[in-house]
Amino acid sequence: RSAMQLADFAQAAHAFRQASNLAPHDVPMLTALAEALYFASGQRFDGESRAALETALHIDPRLAKALFYRGLAYSQAGQNRPAVQTWTDLVAIAPAGAPYLETVQRQIANAAKAGGIEDFCMRLIDITHRSTGADHRFAGKECILTGLIHTEMLGMNDPYNQCSHHRRMVAAIGR
Repeated sequence: RSAMQLADFAQAAHAFRQASNLAPHDVPMLTALAEALYFASGQRFDGESRAALETALHIDPRLAKALFYRGLAYSQAGQNRPAVQTWTDLVAIAPAGAPYLETVQRQIANAAKAGGIEDFCMRLIDITHRSTGADHRFAGKECILTGLIHTEMLGMNDPYNQCSHHRRMVAAIGR
């Protein structure tokens, strides 16, 4: 962890790799390994970092840091719809007032735009505002939900989170 704080990401990756070999089910360790590898590779994901994330999320599909990085890995690979879905899942399980929510919402908006679903989000927000008189303060949440709705329409599934899309939608609405 000291190597991460000193920005010696290659050394940190080496240390986390050794530690994760000793404790292969230590989810925070696997996530730290993925993060160190990401930074050591110039903020890019490689096969090893993605495998560490997927293993961590297979063990604990609700780990916020791993979900954030999985969404980022999808986004960097040009897989914007799965990125939006992953980050929507993160928002749905995040505690109210979590310090990372604003960052995640920006990532969702960027991925929605890059994935060509931003117009869909904006149309649904406009319809929602006209029909309910909703305050524009909730536009970010509605865009998150419309991303979720859009991915549901495409039949996408999250292999590690079997709760229904509707439950995630209800949970996200409550934020």
